[in-house]
Amino acid sequence: MDTRFRKVLSVVIVLIIASAVIIGVLYYSGMFDDNRSANKEGDDDTVRYILEHDTQLKNITWSGEGYTIQIGYDKKAVIEVIKDGKVNILDESRGIHTGYVVRTGEKEETFSSLNLAQDPVVHIDSEKNIITMNYSDTYTDNIVTINLDNKDFTVNYKRTITQDVGLLDQSLPSINLEQDVPESIRFIKSGSNLHVGGAAAAQKNYLAAGSGYRETRVNDIFTGNIRCAKREIDFTILAPETDGRDEVAVAFEGTLIGDCAEYDTATQIQRVPDGNALPLELDIIVANGRNLTCLGNADGWGKYDGRTVLQGEKVYRKINFTAGDVTEVSFKISFEDRDKYYDLGTLNGFDEAVLSEIINDFTRTMIMDWDMGTAVEGSQVFYELPALEQHWNTNLIGIFGDAGSLLSQKNGLLNITQIQANDGHIMSPYPQSGGDGWGSKYSDMMPGFVIAIVDMYILTGDRAFLDDLKVPAEKALAAQKKMYIRDDVYVCVNLTTTQTLNPNDYWEHNSGKYNGYTTPMYYQALVRWAEIERRVFGDEEKAVEYEALAVKIREDYNEMMWSEKTGTFLYGSESEDIIYLPVQAAVLSSGIAWEGRNERIIEAVERDTAVFDLGYHVMNIRDIQNADIPADQSDDHTKSMAGMNGGWYGAPDGEFFVAFPEYGDRTLIEKYINGLVKQYNITGFVNATCYKRDGVDEGDYGWWDMMQTMAYPIYGLYRYGYGFAPTLDGLNIEPFISENMIGSVVNYCWRGQNMTVTYNGLHDFTVNIAALPTDVTVRFINQVPGKTYQVSINGITQNLVADEYGVVSVKILAGKTNVKLINPEIENAIAVGSKISDGKPVAASSTYDINNDTYYWSSNLTDGEYTGYWRPDGEMDGQWLRVALGRSYDVGTFKLFSRNKSSFKYVIEGTNDPGFDTWTQIARSDKEVTVSGDSPLEVKISKKSEYSYIRIRFIETKNTSKLDVTEIEIYAK
Repeated sequence: MDTRFRKVLSVVIVLIIASAVIIGVLYYSGMFDDNRSANKEGDDDTVRYILEHDTQLKNITWSGEGYTIQIGYDKKAVIEVIKDGKVNILDESRGIHTGYVVRTGEKEETFSSLNLAQDPVVHIDSEKNIITMNYSDTYTDNIVTINLDNKDFTVNYKRTITQDVGLLDQSLPSINLEQDVPESIRFIKSGSNLHVGGAAAAQKNYLAAGSGYRETRVNDIFTGNIRCAKREIDFTILAPETDGRDEVAVAFEGTLIGDCAEYDTATQIQRVPDGNALPLELDIIVANGRNLTCLGNADGWGKYDGRTVLQGEKVYRKINFTAGDVTEVSFKISFEDRDKYYDLGTLNGFDEAVLSEIINDFTRTMIMDWDMGTAVEGSQVFYELPALEQHWNTNLIGIFGDAGSLLSQKNGLLNITQIQANDGHIMSPYPQSGGDGWGSKYSDMMPGFVIAIVDMYILTGDRAFLDDLKVPAEKALAAQKKMYIRDDVYVCVNLTTTQTLNPNDYWEHNSGKYNGYTTPMYYQALVRWAEIERRVFGDEEKAVEYEALAVKIREDYNEMMWSEKTGTFLYGSESEDIIYLPVQAAVLSSGIAWEGRNERIIEAVERDTAVFDLGYHVMNIRDIQNADIPADQSDDHTKSMAGMNGGWYGAPDGEFFVAFPEYGDRTLIEKYINGLVKQYNITGFVNATCYKRDGVDEGDYGWWDMMQTMAYPIYGLYRYGYGFAPTLDGLNIEPFISENMIGSVVNYCWRGQNMTVTYNGLHDFTVNIAALPTDVTVRFINQVPGKTYQVSINGITQNLVADEYGVVSVKILAGKTNVKLINPEIENAIAVGSKISDGKPVAASSTYDINNDTYYWSSNLTDGEYTGYWRPDGEMDGQWLRVALGRSYDVGTFKLFSRNKSSFKYVIEGTNDPGFDTWTQIARSDKEVTVSGDSPLEVKISKKSEYSYIRIRFIETKNTSKLDVTEIEIYAK
C-alpha cells in the first residue's frame, strides 16, 4: 500500500470517528435526535428508568420507579408533567417554570420561561442523568439543571442578574398544580397545612376552586379568593385516593445554594385562572439577602394587607437586585408514602381516616406561619393572635407533636408579648396594633396566655422559652388581678355590666357584675403558674402568693356562683341559669369546684343535651336570655349569636371531656367523637364560626370562617380517652377507653420521640418507645386510695399501692413494656336495690313543642319529682325513651310513672353501644298494660342485664294523648 493511499485512508477514518463523536454530542444536546430511547438496567436486570427525547415535539421524558416527568423546550423551559403513578400533579399548560415582574416606565412587564424568544440550549448527559437548559431575557441569565434519579430528582434554578433591576414579583420557580389534585399542602418548617381540596373547595375567602371560589370581591373584602405567603420553601403535596386517581404525596424540599444560603425566602400561593381551570400556583420568592417585607403591614400581620392579599395582588415589596447578583434555589422532588402524614395508628371504635383528616388537614390550618403562631378564625386571612384561645391551640399542637408545629406555637406565644402593655394586660390580637383595641377588655386574654405558656413548656421542656416568658406571665397574672378582682370579692368582674348582650362578644361578656367563665380560668392559671414558680424557678414565695389568691377565688366562686337549682355554675351573676357549657367546661378543667359538684355538672349538661339527642355538646340548650325557652335558632344574629346561643363550637365541648373518667361512663367519649365525625362528614367545618344546634347549618351568617378548635373534642379523646397526660415531670398515660376501643394501637410523639400504645383491655396496655426523653408512667385511675393491687409488668407480678387519689402508677423503661392491672375495682359496684336513674339523661324519640317550650322536655323524667312531664310529638305508637345510666349496671327493676291513665304494649332493651346500633331485649309485654298516676308500670327483670343504656319502646298504645310520663325510675339488682 503506497504512502499516499495510507494518508487518505487515515483522513477518512478520522472523519468517520469525528462524525460519530459530533452526532453523539448533538444527540445528547437535544440539537439532533432520531427519537431513540435509552434504557438503563439495574443489577437485578429490571429497568431502572427510560429516557426519551422527542426533537419534533421538543420534549424530554424520564420514567423512574413509579414516577414520570416531562420537560418541554419549544420556546419555553418548563417541567410539564410530574406523574406520581397515574396522576399528573401539574397543570400541563403552566407546569414548573420561572419568571418575574418589573416596572418599565408606567407599565409592569412580565418575563416568563413559558414564553421565550427562542428555544433554550438543552444538554443531556446520559451517563450522569443530567438535563440542563440555558436561557436568557432582558434582565437575567438562567440555568436550570435537572438531576434525575431512579426514585426522585433534583431541580436547580440558577438566576444571574445582568443589569440593575427591581423585581416587583418573582417565581424561582412557579409550581402550578392541577386544580383538583392537591387536597392539602403541608409546610414542613411550620407544621402548617393549607386545606385546599375536598370540603375546603367550598371555603370562601380562601384558596377555593369549587363552590367557594370568588375571583374578585363584590361588595366588601370578605368575598374574594386570596393569595397568601409562607416564609418557607419546604412542603408536600397531599391528596387521598379517589375514583380513577391514586393517592398523592409529593415532597418539594427547597434549599438555597451557595452565597445566597441565608437569603430570606417565601412561598406565595394563589389560584390562577387558566381557561376553565383553576390551577394552584406556588411562587418561590427570594429576598437577595434582605428581609422580606410586605406591601401592607410590613411585618406581615393584618388582614388583606399583610401576608394575605386578594388573588392576583402582590404580597411583598419590590426587591432590588444589582447586575451580577446570583440566586440559586434547589428543589429535591421525591415521592413519599402518604400515610407518613396521616397514620394515627389503629383507632378501634372510630373512623380513623376521618379523624386523621380533621387533625392533619383541617386543624393544622390554624398555624399561620412558623414565626407567627396559631389562630382559629380564618387563620390564613385574619392574621391575628388572640391570647384567649392559645391554651386550646397548644393542646391541639400537642396531638401533632412535630417539631414544626411546636416551633410555630412557641413563636406565637412569644409574639403575644408584642401586644402586652407595660402593666401586663393584652392590648389587641394584632401585634402591629400598638395600643388597646379589640380584645383589650376580654377578661380571658391573660389567663389563656398563661395556661398556654405552661402547656407549651410541658410539651417541649424548653427552658429558654420559659425563661423568655416568665416576666410576661407574671405581669399577665398581676394585670388580671388589678383589672378584674374588685371590692375584696375574689371573683372576676365584668368591666361592662350592661344587661344588653353583644352578640359579637361570644362568651366573654355576660350579665351582672361577676363573670362565671373567666374566674375558673384565672384560678387555673394561678395554680399552674405557682407550680412553675416552685418547681422550675425555685421561687417558693411567689408560689405561695399565687396559691393563696387561688384559695380565696375558689372559696368565693363556689359560694357566689353555684346554682343549686341546676347543679351548675352561673354564666354571670345576673345571667339566666342556663347550664352554659363554656363555664362548666372551664370549671371542670380547672378543678375549682368543691367536692361532689363535678358529677352534678356532668349530669346537668348531659340531661339537657339528651333532650335533642345530640352527638355533641352545644353552648347551651336553653335560651341565653330566658331559661324557660329553647335557645334561639333563627337567622337573627342578635339573638342566636349572643354567646353562640344554642350553637355548637368545639373548644368547650372537648374541654368538657375532662370529667368523664371521674364520672365513670366509658361510652361517652366514643359517643361524642363519633358525633364529631358525623358532623365533619356533612359540613367539613367550612364557612362557619359555629353551627346551629343541628350541627349542620352555619350559625355565623356570612363570616365564612374556619374555626379549627371545632376539632377540639379530638384533644379530649387523646387526653382523657387514650390518656396522654403530659406533666412537668414527664408523660403520664392514664387511659379511660370504652369496650369498643380495645385493640387500638395509637401513635404519639412525646418530646421528639415516636411511641405507640396498644390498648389490650380496659386495664391492659403495652407501650413501645425506643428511648425515654423523660419519665413515662402508666397510671390506672379510679381505684381505691391506699389499697394494694397486683400489677403485671412484662409478665412479672408486683404489689403496688394506690395513691391518695386512687391511682396505681408504673414507670416504664425504654423498649416494649406491657402493664396490666390484674385486680381492678368493679366499676359498676353499687348497693343492692339502689336507684341508678336519678339525675341521668333521658333521650326521646320526639317531644311535643320541643323547639318552643321546655315544659315537655325529657329532662323532667329523672329529676326525682312527679310534676313535670314528657309528652311525645304526635302518635305514641313507635315512640321510645332512652336512659343513659352513666356506666354499666345489672338492672333489676324498671318503673314508669304517668299523669293520666293509658294502655300500651312495650319492649324494654339494653345496650352498651354508644352508637345505639345493637340492642338486647330484657323485658317485653305483648299484652296491654295500663298505667295511671296512682299505678305506675313496674317491671322486674330477672336475668342478668348489665347495660349502660336502657330503652323502652311503646307499642300499640291507647289513649295516647294522655300518656304524659312524669318519671322513670331504674333500680339495680
